[in-house]
Amino acid sequence: MLTEFALTPDLFDEQHHAGDPAWREKIRAFGRGLFPPSNPCPTIIADLFGGTWSYAVGQAIARADPRGADPSIIGLLQSLRSRLQRACVKRPARGDYPSDEAGWVRAACDFDGDAPIDRIVGTDAFSQDRAGAARLSTLSRTGTDEFWNGITGTHSPRMDLGAQMDLLRPICLHATFICFASPHVYGSGSSDFDFATELITRALARPADFPRVELVDIHTKGEPDPVARESHRDFVLHELRSRVGPPRPTVRLFFWPKLLERILLAGDVTIDAAGERAGKTRWALSLSHVARPVLDGPSADPTTWALLHDRDASRWHERLYGQPATAGREYPSDAPFPGSAYQMP
Repeated sequence: MLTEFALTPDLFDEQHHAGDPAWREKIRAFGRGLFPPSNPCPTIIADLFGGTWSYAVGQAIARADPRGADPSIIGLLQSLRSRLQRACVKRPARGDYPSDEAGWVRAACDFDGDAPIDRIVGTDAFSQDRAGAARLSTLSRTGTDEFWNGITGTHSPRMDLGAQMDLLRPICLHATFICFASPHVYGSGSSDFDFATELITRALARPADFPRVELVDIHTKGEPDPVARESHRDFVLHELRSRVGPPRPTVRLFFWPKLLERILLAGDVTIDAAGERAGKTRWALSLSHVARPVLDGPSADPTTWALLHDRDASRWHERLYGQPATAGREYPSDAPFPGSAYQMP
């Protein structure tokens, strides 16, 4: 669903490519591949060494001489830098700070043991006998259809819990806020409860030097009868507590009078105007179905998952978290049932 790239800063250094007249068109085409203008963007960018990669890219772009460089390439690089920054996810520093392109490739490969990056891209000049060369794709190779195979926001996963979690690996690795909305979170085995539990468990299993998941929200359909809703609440929160952690994130349960779709939101934890922790959505997925261990077997038909456009992600966040008077949401219904959110003790 999401593909993570590590890019060497030298890719964006005009002086590094002075001998390659095709570099400008190569980097332009690569940018179009990373950030397709009409489709949801399935790309995230590894901001290596705790975010210092972004600074290194800025320095590389700044080396373009405005007196001699084509103004269009400066504009292209600055525009590309802005989109790269919006797609960044920070990776912790491991080892020595990179001093050259080989160092940045090594920094990306340092995660191969426990949190591998999907694609590493470097310059055409990167020597094939250097460490990490087997994991690296050159800029020229990004101009082939083969390079982009499998990088898409739409997938048809098998109805297998492990296979589905593998597709969500980038979210489980990077998101500090996760929200799962489904009308069927009501018990283990035959509902979406096991999917929700496994999602939290996978997110908690990320390496210790990554930011921990802090806030997990579950939205589901609740019964109109308050007594039945209370029983539903107690079961879900008790089962979650018995299966998750410690250490546990803050887990909240929301009941809605009407909820029809499965949606996964993920992103960052921020502080709202009231000084409370709140989720900020960066990615949103529409999930037609999710694996249910009791009901689904190897012969079950695959389902369809789709990454949503930013505008649709914002719309869903507003539907689930906006104020009823301003959200303008016809669905889910105007507000959760009174008492939501219930927090896992």
